[in-house]
Amino acid sequence: MHNDKDLSTWQTFRRLWPTIAPFKAGLIVAGVALILNAASDTFMLSLLKPLLDDGFGKQIAPC
Repeated sequence: MHNDKDLSTWQTFRRLWPTIAPFKAGLIVAGVALILNAASDTFMLSLLKPLLDDGFGKQIAPC
């Protein structure tokens, strides 16, 4: 199952391309969705930061 010769990443990609080619539109959509998800997660965390820092951090605990 494992060949002794070491294939580079590009060579492996070229070998797999005929199998992947029919799905290239889906791969592009998935890549864009991945980037949008990363951006929205970062934006959501920036919105939560003031709440976590000011809202919970400055309350005095009852004695």
